Amino acid sequence: MWPLAACSVSAPALPHATPDGELYVYEPLDTDRPHIRLLTLWHGARSASYPYPRTESDEILCAIDVFEAGNAPPYIALSYTWGNPTPLQTIRLNGKCCSIRDNLFDFLKAFGASELGQQNHYLWIDQLSIDQGNTDERGHQVKLMGDIYRNGESVISWLDTSCYDAFRDVATGSPNHDQMCAHMATIFSNRYFSRLWVVQEFLLAKYIQFMCGDVWIDAEVLEKHMHTFDELLNTSSFRFGAKHLFVSRSFNKHGGKPEDGPSLCTCLVLHLPLECEDVRDKVYGLLSIVDAPYKVPEINYNKTSEQVYLDTIRVFLAQGQTDALAQIIDCSVALSRFLCLSDDNHSAILCLLEDIRIRRKHLLWYPNFFLKYWPPIIHAIGFDPSKSPNQWWYEYDGVRYTTFVVLSESQQYRQGLLRALILGFICIGSFGLMLLTEELTFFGLAIFASILQVIVSRQVHDEPLS
Repeated sequence: MWPLAACSVSAPALPHATPDGELYVYEPLDTDRPHIRLLTLWHGARSASYPYPRTESDEILCAIDVFEAGNAPPYIALSYTWGNPTPLQTIRLNGKCCSIRDNLFDFLKAFGASELGQQNHYLWIDQLSIDQGNTDERGHQVKLMGDIYRNGESVISWLDTSCYDAFRDVATGSPNHDQMCAHMATIFSNRYFSRLWVVQEFLLAKYIQFMCGDVWIDAEVLEKHMHTFDELLNTSSFRFGAKHLFVSRSFNKHGGKPEDGPSLCTCLVLHLPLECEDVRDKVYGLLSIVDAPYKVPEINYNKTSEQVYLDTIRVFLAQGQTDALAQIIDCSVALSRFLCLSDDNHSAILCLLEDIRIRRKHLLWYPNFFLKYWPPIIHAIGFDPSKSPNQWWYEYDGVRYTTFVVLSESQQYRQGLLRALILGFICIGSFGLMLLTEELTFFGLAIFASILQVIVSRQVHDEPLS
């Protein structure tokens, strides 16, 4: 059973004005072109030449510029956790005030004080490079994020400062075997490895350095330590967090690609338990690592979680083969929980998916020549938002099948009676069918099986389409 994370479909906390300065306001990006914003940090000796207004109390001074992705200067992309929404810290962005969360503030201070931070590098940081209050821009930038992390010079994986002592000792190589194992357990328990967005950021990067406070370690070094202490670190959080990331990245380095083969369904099965602030990112945050031949839902933050779920299972059903249907159904059920759909909606979805599973499974009884003219396709699937709870439905062979959550006693009695009648009919008729040719027998049993499912389904009724 997958654990459930906290649910939210709201945008993350946005920059806001403070009493001592004017709020920074983003200029809208041209969402018809692949534009991105890159940040420069003016810290230490460089702060004296900061080209925008500032005060003596400002700790972090930044400038931000817009570039076309294909013509952008070399940059470093940041991979990190946003952390708690409060308290907020104020920085200067193009001379105006902008509020950011503590964890990013700590990174900017530490990076600015580092040797690398003094070299005028461009940075891409989602919390500042994307106008989080603009849903159209968020969708536009999320579509580009795979290329942003793939094309950056490197990626810095910031682990906050909660594991600083362990990280420093591992970097210096000072601890003995037992201490090293304990330190590695501390590092790999960092919240960074439980974050869903980290998956694409980690797998697509050319080169990764981990940073904690003022200490740096190459990803390859941590990977070697991980293999050394693999058996001692064998917890579920390690296996499905840090270990999975390192193993997948190693596969990529040795000639494979992390996206070789996986469909969206497979990616969700692997990564659904990981955390993200907006539940819609359970889907959107993985699209960059889905194999190119597979279709993916359109990214649109103006949609509700129900609409995102519907887009996703439409992709599943359009691409799913009969032999993979069990995985698709299981993933669809889990996704409805992780997207925090209501209990009523979840129950209705369970009924709908089970009916689809049985209906498509029965097609295995049909001869190949018959399937040639009647392919197993769900023509449409959707829900009626005007109903409470939402009424979910799908269309198959010119008939719409609509879910109900609860049946009356009379409905249950009638359906039980129908089951008995149809089952008896099949048993009696099968003897006569055995006297016919083998092909006709096979075809007849397939017809009976389909009729049985259509009539006696407990949770679904049909209505002709107009």
